[in-house]
Amino acid sequence: MQSLLIISLFIIAISSLISLFADSREGNDERVECDGYRKIEIKKTCGKNGYLIHYGLPNCQQFSRAVEKGLFDEKGAEWVKCTTECLIDKLFEIHQSSPSLSCSSLEEKAFNTHVPCYLECHFCEVCRSQKWGLIFTYRFRDFLNLNSISQVYDVISECGLFHCFT
Repeated sequence: MQSLLIISLFIIAISSLISLFADSREGNDERVECDGYRKIEIKKTCGKNGYLIHYGLPNCQQFSRAVEKGLFDEKGAEWVKCTTECLIDKLFEIHQSSPSLSCSSLEEKAFNTHVPCYLECHFCEVCRSQKWGLIFTYRFRDFLNLNSISQVYDVISECGLFHCFT
């Protein structure tokens, strides 16, 4: 557990340093593959601070731009595409199975799809070769909530403690 904490702190430190020097990744750049977040938002109306608009859409756009900038090679770009499609498909499944679900419940269920989607799309196979693309794409604030820290732990548990970082 102590090793996991050290690795998490290392990732956070690197991400924060990179974010100081990286170009701004905020903006309204819309990507076709990210439209699912807006489509569900129209139905759910969780607002600008809800999971869909505040977290899902910006992260989707961020990874889409990272692929366009060449931060991922072909295998990494395939992982981004697969993961994006998986996350959005799962969101539609969640919404269709429970259309009256509250925004907070939608957020909880959406976060619960992250690890399975990462793993289904073979994150453990690409994390080692794509670690710089991942480090340059994630934002420091992505690691500042309990859900994210729990997800890092779950993925590392599946991939192996040092698999992605050696």
